[in-house]
Amino acid sequence: MALNNVIDVVAAAVQQGGTLVLLLVGGHVYVVAAWISTSALLSVVAYILVAARLFGWEALMPSFSMEVIRRNVAFTSRTMVTSVLSLVHVQAAQVIVSKLLPIATFGLYGFATSTVNRATIVTGAVAQAALPSLSNLHRSGDRGALLIQYRKLQDALCYGTVPLFTGVIFAALPVYRYVFNPASAWLLMIPTAWLCLGYYMSATVVIPYMLSLAVGRPDIMMKTTVLALLFVLPVTAALIYWFGLPGAGFSWVFYHSFVYVYMIRRICNECLEMPATGWYGHVAKAAACALGTYGLAWVAIAVPGGYSLVAMVVAYAIATLGFGALALFMIGPELKITLRRLQPLVRPTRV
Repeated sequence: MALNNVIDVVAAAVQQGGTLVLLLVGGHVYVVAAWISTSALLSVVAYILVAARLFGWEALMPSFSMEVIRRNVAFTSRTMVTSVLSLVHVQAAQVIVSKLLPIATFGLYGFATSTVNRATIVTGAVAQAALPSLSNLHRSGDRGALLIQYRKLQDALCYGTVPLFTGVIFAALPVYRYVFNPASAWLLMIPTAWLCLGYYMSATVVIPYMLSLAVGRPDIMMKTTVLALLFVLPVTAALIYWFGLPGAGFSWVFYHSFVYVYMIRRICNECLEMPATGWYGHVAKAAACALGTYGLAWVAIAVPGGYSLVAMVVAYAIATLGFGALALFMIGPELKITLRRLQPLVRPTRV
């Protein structure tokens, strides 16, 4: 999984860096689109080369096996439904915005959505690495080690992703002013903040979802996405109709609030065998820590500084230092032990 995550990170960095260079030198939309397609193709080639080196070219040749299909059809059919419906929920707000609001507004919202979505690369990398780890521990029957790994990964995402999403919020106004204009920047500010909160909520449910897959319960997430079609999509349309872009951003928070209520409760009861209140309390502590540091820095530095680039950078830097100190105190002992083991790797060797 280390190789997989390296490819993901490098591919994203190359794609975004190349796009930025092309825009700075005046490349038109077709050149940028061609670069995005080319970089995506290069990442696929990188995956193929790594897989061939690890398992041989023969392993990449397609073949048919009824035994494999019979063994996996129940699991994969549920995960396929989940993947399709999750895509529907991710894109629903943008589709509704495109129908109810002016096309220029839709373009602005699409830009904000893609900007916030870049911060999810860490969440995806941790999720991809978590599933095989949790699956192996479940298969070995070592439930104690499984729960330790779960708590460690959950702490890593609950606290580790906060600086990423708050960083997007602090950078939003200066970046939007530079890319568009002050009016557009303020129009996108509240939707961006709601999107960041929604994606942070998504990060907090990734490890419970991976655990449910590891213990063979993909049906929980599948039912969550099916029920969300009935209860969330109508609310999403109403929010966008009545509140415009802020409603579109808040719809992502509403969707994950539904996930909190339904999916998390079931995973806690049926997979973790723990009260759901404990899970909610753990996430609430991380959120309170973020609000107490980044919120205070926003009010005390960013607002008096007129939301200038300097004020935003200073506020974010101070808040991140404070949040990091609090997070090191509040994380569980499992993650603390892992971080202590990593200290010799990051500290320079003294001669």
